[in-house]
Amino acid sequence: MPSKARELTKYAYDQGYRITEQGTVINTVTGNQIATTRSARYGHDYPKFSLRDSVGARSMVYVHQLQAFQLFEDLWYKSSVIVRHLDGDVTNNTPKNIAIGSHRENIMDETSEARSLRASKAGKASAAAKRTRKMASPEEVESPFPRS
Repeated sequence: MPSKARELTKYAYDQGYRITEQGTVINTVTGNQIATTRSARYGHDYPKFSLRDSVGARSMVYVHQLQAFQLFEDLWYKSSVIVRHLDGDVTNNTPKNIAIGSHRENIMDETSEARSLRASKAGKASAAAKRTRKMASPEEVESPFPRS
């Protein structure tokens, strides 16, 4: 079953939202260009736009996901593949820069410097997580109950 994000992307497409050859968002019903904002998601600054979903709630659609749906339709919609930016630039949503594939392929699309930086950040985050998960010993915990 498709994820909520994929369902929303398909809904946007059904409502007439499209990505142009230049990578901008338009509404084909009104003919208007749609303003996008950017949001840090998974450490990237992905362009997105908002619309009201089928129940009237405001929701965000990621431009690269809509472009992937336009290009690959059910192959992207019904599978677990992810969207790849071939040049590593998440703001470049032109059809020539968008592909679908595995997480590994997506990582390999980045420059070696970007991969090294990602690995460095992941290592630091992992070390910090390990420090915060350290359990207190029974001697370190104050208890309202008498110890025997």
